[in-house]
Amino acid sequence: MPELLIDPVTRLEGHLSARLKVESERVVDSRCEGMLWRGFEVFLVGRDPRDAPIIVSRVCGVCHEVHRITSILALEEMAKITPPR
Repeated sequence: MPELLIDPVTRLEGHLSARLKVESERVVDSRCEGMLWRGFEVFLVGRDPRDAPIIVSRVCGVCHEVHRITSILALEEMAKITPPR
């Protein structure tokens, strides 16, 4: 059974790898590994949750908008609100 290793998965700064097992030209098993813990949670402990979008958007110079948006979505879920379109 051939095995394909993709390491690093591009666009992620090398923090992810994927291992695929192939049989008859079909993927039959796959494993992903993340090799970096960012620790965002640590520097948010004890802070007002509303500070999170500003802080996390400045941690990563590559995907700042994704961190900001996901932290805003988490705040909306925590507050049980759905903003209007």
